[in-house]
Amino acid sequence: MPDRPDPLTDALARFTPTARLDRDEVLFRAGRASAPNGRWWKRAAALLVVTQAATLAVWLRPAAERSPVPVPVVPSALELPPEPAPLPPDSYGAFIRAVRADGLPPPAPAPNGPSADDPPLSVASGYRGQILE
Repeated sequence: MPDRPDPLTDALARFTPTARLDRDEVLFRAGRASAPNGRWWKRAAALLVVTQAATLAVWLRPAAERSPVPVPVVPSALELPPEPAPLPPDSYGAFIRAVRADGLPPPAPAPNGPSADDPPLSVASGYRGQILE
């Protein structure tokens, strides 16, 4: 403990309030001051009302005021599409056309592979012995 008392402590010890404080009133005012301002939700609700009204007005305006929707032009069945430009001989498209135009039969299936009549494989196929090794 110091030899001399602190002047602030002495001043606080001699302090006596002149008016009586109402504890409930102080707590009520402190709670009200700490509450957030409740106006943001009113602004957000007003903005939503305005946007919904504008959307409704656009939807309900007469069809004559609306801009026409472009209709895609479908070529008639009599018009043939133009022939594609020939590809250079070293391109992949030319290779595929040459192979398809060849008229070769499809390759033969593998000797031990599944035939077209076999049922499709499932998870249980290995247990039934349907998977070939």
